[in-house]
Amino acid sequence: MEKQYNYPDIIKVFSTSREEVVNDYLDLGWVLLNVSQYTEYTLGWDKTKGEIKEPKYVTDLPF
Repeated sequence: MEKQYNYPDIIKVFSTSREEVVNDYLDLGWVLLNVSQYTEYTLGWDKTKGEIKEPKYVTDLPF
């Protein structure tokens, strides 16, 4: 049986397999929600922390 999680304050979710990217997000206050068996990290932004923060290299992307 799969465990169900409830994250009522998470307003944005991000996934990556790169450890250095995970660390950048964690440094900004993101919460680690899950690590899959294939080393895919899922992070979330808690709305109680205010405006969503992302690493500068993400916010500078043209899309």
